[in-house]
Amino acid sequence: MLRRKISSANNKSIASFLSLIFLCATMLATARPATAQADHITDHFIEPFDITVSAAEGCSGEDVHIFGIIVGTMQTTIDAQGGEHISIEFVPFLVGEGESTGRIYLPKGPTHVTSLVAPSGATVFAATNIIRLVSPGFGGNLVATEHIHLTINPDGTVTVDRNYVTFACRG
Repeated sequence: MLRRKISSANNKSIASFLSLIFLCATMLATARPATAQADHITDHFIEPFDITVSAAEGCSGEDVHIFGIIVGTMQTTIDAQGGEHISIEFVPFLVGEGESTGRIYLPKGPTHVTSLVAPSGATVFAATNIIRLVSPGFGGNLVATEHIHLTINPDGTVTVDRNYVTFACRG
């Protein structure tokens, strides 16, 4: 199980950590050989999740330990032309616990990732990741939003590389 302490020195830690997971899952999926006929595969997986969001990063005024599992469903379709279409949905089953008060927080998701590898070898990767850490009625809710778009030509040249992350306290 992975446990990380998220510090205020890196405001993008949560989103970057999840981006790495999504990118790895997509790249592993795209390593499958393409066939000349249409094919569809659905895979399910469960990943443990364990981080601490520092008081400086969150909106609650205390460090919040977030732990549980993330359930993923990956659907891969190889089309008749040899293109590979991947869709991954991540659904969190997490609990957040205030380290100084013991208050229970509600971490919410989900996240959706899509990827297309064209028969030419060009790859388009996109993800939308919205994380909410809902406080129990006394403080603001942390909302982290991330949008990723990556396009890679068959020769490996990256032509689009966007990763927008915002953090806000709402509520």
